[in-house]
Amino acid sequence: MRKHVLSIGIAMVLGLLSLAGCGPAADDNPDVAGLPTVDQIQDGKNEIPNSETMTKEEGQAIALEFVKNSPTFKFDGMEETLALVDSVEVSMPGAWTYELSFESRHAGYGDRADQMLAQVITPHTVSVSVEQGKVVYASMDNKWDMLHQEELFANVDPNSLVEEPDITGLITDFSEVNSDTASGRILVELERFDNTSDKYWVTVDADTPIFQEQGLPTDEVSFGSLTKGQTVGVWFDGPVAESYPAQVKAKRVHILISSDYDSFVTKLRDSGANVEHPTLPEVVVQDFFSVTGQVFKVNGEDVQVYEYDSQLEAEAEAATVSPSGSPIGTHMVSWMLPPHFYQSGDLIVIYLGFNQDTLNLLEDILGPQFAGQ
Repeated sequence: MRKHVLSIGIAMVLGLLSLAGCGPAADDNPDVAGLPTVDQIQDGKNEIPNSETMTKEEGQAIALEFVKNSPTFKFDGMEETLALVDSVEVSMPGAWTYELSFESRHAGYGDRADQMLAQVITPHTVSVSVEQGKVVYASMDNKWDMLHQEELFANVDPNSLVEEPDITGLITDFSEVNSDTASGRILVELERFDNTSDKYWVTVDADTPIFQEQGLPTDEVSFGSLTKGQTVGVWFDGPVAESYPAQVKAKRVHILISSDYDSFVTKLRDSGANVEHPTLPEVVVQDFFSVTGQVFKVNGEDVQVYEYDSQLEAEAEAATVSPSGSPIGTHMVSWMLPPHFYQSGDLIVIYLGFNQDTLNLLEDILGPQFAGQ
């Protein structure tokens, strides 16, 4: 995590809803029992009628039947171990992602009839994305592409996975979204103006690879996994049209790990606040804090943001601040304006001033101030 103070930020993160009580057998699983069978799914091609209004249960049925008919499961999957683990609705209408698990009797993936196999019980975790009644992405153990029956990244240049993206920023809007082709445009806003712009309309085609990233990419996902508030890295495919916002086509998109800073900034903007980052970062150094901070304006008011390596570090630093805002540790501080201290996640935020709208906004997002006047 970056160890510096950032001005106001947040990133929304896509969270999976944990479904407790999933039994080992599909027939005993309350989330599995009673769902439509494969015979009820249109044409047996992982699609259902009225796909624009696909429910969670209909999507589950498609995901389950897809796994049951996959070469790996058909070869040696153990029916009694198939279970639904998690499910989450993504940003596109009628789009869901499901996590399932099962065990097979041998190691490996796909149809292994012509292979020498070790007879060992092998657990598998499967991620299946269903959009508009159709399976658009499926992987097993983050290693096996179930749609193309090959290793993940088999057709990706390994060197391309470590190149720096052309831009990194927050998704703040969508346009021209086509649910049928799972494509559209995303508005990516940068922290500050680069050589061209601080905002880019990025075209994402149906064949543009999108990765969920944790260090290096670990999982390819669909367009429906993109949501407002996410931090993304974008690699350009071709020249940039220098309008405002700038326009460019994406060669590849990576969804990056969200930070508390990203989430803070996103919540501020979602509330309607005007968040201004200086062209050159305005860094602030306080003797009483172990990290440097950054200043940016929220509705014209200066706000200092300090980002730590962990929530525990931020809480430990916050504990050194006296209730009135001075002293802080062994330091006596003379404030020119009334100080207000907030701590949330790995952030400490300081606002100096009287503006009640700013105070209300910070409290709504970060919670009550822990120190100050």
